[in-house]
Amino acid sequence: SPIVVNGRVFLTAAIDPEHDAPAGMAVGVRDPSTMGKGAKPERELKYQLSCRDLADGSVLWKQDVGSGVPQYAVHRSNTFATESPASDGERVFVTFGALGALVAYDLDGEEQWRVETGVYPTGNNFGWGISLVAQDGLVFLQNDNEESSFLAAFDAETGEERWRAKRGRGTSWGTPAVIE
Repeated sequence: SPIVVNGRVFLTAAIDPEHDAPAGMAVGVRDPSTMGKGAKPERELKYQLSCRDLADGSVLWKQDVGSGVPQYAVHRSNTFATESPASDGERVFVTFGALGALVAYDLDGEEQWRVETGVYPTGNNFGWGISLVAQDGLVFLQNDNEESSFLAAFDAETGEERWRAKRGRGTSWGTPAVIE
C-alpha cells in the first residue's frame, strides 16, 4: 500500500528483470487450488522504494533497498513487495520480508539506518504482509511467520531495537495498531 507524506507518495516494488507482473493475478488468493503453488524465483529480485510527487505523479527519486534471490516462494497472486511503508513525517521506513531488513530513509531518499530482521518462511508459502507503524519515536514491526514470530519496536532516529516480544508460531497478516 502506498503512503502519502508531505505531498509525496512512497511505494515499494520487487522488480523481477524477466517479468513485469506477478503470475496468476487473475486467480486470487481464495482459490484453494492455488494455495502454496507459488514458485520460488531462481533469479535475483531488486527491492525498491520510490518517491513520487503527489500533484503530478512524477518520480522524485528511487532507492534500491537491496537485492537477492528469495529463500521462499510466495502465493501466485502475491508479490515480494506487499509490505507497506510507514513514516513519522521526517523519515520513511520500509521492510521486505524476503529481504529481511528494516530500513529508514529521509524524505529526500538518503538512507539513515538499516537493521537486519531475518527472513522466515510463511504459512502455505503465501508470503509476507508486514505493515509498519511509526508512533511516538518508534517503528513497530510485526513479523508473524512459521519459525520465530515477533513484534519489535525500533528507535525511529537510530534504528536501535528498543524491545521485542515473542509471538506464537504461525503466520498471520495484519498491521499493528496504536490505540491512544
